Amino acid sequence: MSVPRRSGYEETILIGESKIPVKVRTINTFGAEEVTDGRTMETFVSSLCSLVVRSFEFLRGRLPLKPLERACTYQCRQRLRVFAGLLGTTRLGVAAVGEDGAEIHLPLIPKSVEIFRSSPKAYNVTLRFMVGDLPMLANEVVRLLGSRWVCTELDMG
Repeated sequence: MSVPRRSGYEETILIGESKIPVKVRTINTFGAEEVTDGRTMETFVSSLCSLVVRSFEFLRGRLPLKPLERACTYQCRQRLRVFAGLLGTTRLGVAAVGEDGAEIHLPLIPKSVEIFRSSPKAYNVTLRFMVGDLPMLANEVVRLLGSRWVCTELDMG
């Protein structure tokens, strides 16, 4: 049973198998208590964070773009390809450890999510992550296309 929510609220949601606490702030001027395809806010936030993490792994060259086909529009995936090309061999989220200089890929840790429902079928979302000690922001626009929410725009930096 989901928790009833007001049109704008702040709370901490535990997401993922690790139960990472993420601060969520929403502004919903349309009065819906749940995401319209029946998902609860917890699963919606988890999906939003997962999309950014998978996109970041694509940009690092650690994941193919194919797993994002269902979650992102073709145009959004094309923009990710261009961004990856611009980044080239940049070592995103890589840290040297130990005396021998071994490298590890630091994970993205979600910290907060701000969700603004801009229409009955669209959300503008800002997500804040940490990669080691460095903050990272991602902006997503997700729209209800048919019966599912799909990312139409994604920007990270």
